[in-house]
Amino acid sequence: DRFSLTKHSSVMEIVNAIGIDEYQEMTGFALVRNPYSTFESFYGWIGKIFAYRAKNNNSTVQDLKNVVATGDEKADQLHFAKWGSAMAFAKSTSFNSFVETCMENRFLPQTSMCKRLGVGTEFEPEHIYLLEEIERFWIALENHLGTSLKRTHANVSKSQSNYTWNLKNFEKVSQVFSEDIEQFDFNYEPVIR
Repeated sequence: DRFSLTKHSSVMEIVNAIGIDEYQEMTGFALVRNPYSTFESFYGWIGKIFAYRAKNNNSTVQDLKNVVATGDEKADQLHFAKWGSAMAFAKSTSFNSFVETCMENRFLPQTSMCKRLGVGTEFEPEHIYLLEEIERFWIALENHLGTSLKRTHANVSKSQSNYTWNLKNFEKVSQVFSEDIEQFDFNYEPVIR
């Protein structure tokens, strides 16, 4: 909060907040995520939030989608209503329309991880791991710190990878994130029909 940084801040946002000298004294660790599984995970995750909230309000998911899509005063009472994933979910009728809505409205980040991490520059973190291999990240971080850590995150998106992509969405996401797909050699390919 002090520097207006989040877990998704880019390397340059961190450098600008703390200064080049301070940054270069640090050891950088980063996790990168396959762009296809990112969309799938966000769709499943926000769908669960809508379902949970609708159930607790004796409402339906469609009613809740209407509230978020219109942005009326009821939407102001929902802590998640302004999130990009929530707005895309509210305006979509399926997984593929969710992806289209996200891409058309930039509801999810569309800057490559390579650019956000400064890959190929002096600011590139020394340790970059795939989210799908998060256990390797934890081990490397523990070895660097010389202590064991409580695992605060596990990759649970594998169970959500049951979505079918249309060719148009697959090609668009592949184009936008081509640098990441080439650089990080992700080991997950979506189902395309």
